[in-house]
Amino acid sequence: MVKQRVREAERAAAQARDVRLARASRPGVRVRHAQFGIGTVMSVEPGLDDAKVVVRFNSVGLKKLMARFARLEPA
Repeated sequence: MVKQRVREAERAAAQARDVRLARASRPGVRVRHAQFGIGTVMSVEPGLDDAKVVVRFNSVGLKKLMARFARLEPA
């Protein structure tokens, strides 16, 4: 019973993360990163497990980030 609830919670969290990534990972979209600040998605390179997102940040310039770990939010 407890394991099933944990699995359901993990699945819901993964779906929410996927929706957030889909919204933030399109060229031209302004995004916010916790460390780098505000930037614009320049391109998205699909991968086997994860996409690579190229973002031009106002503060640090061009960065290539793994979408799963970047935690980009729409700005």
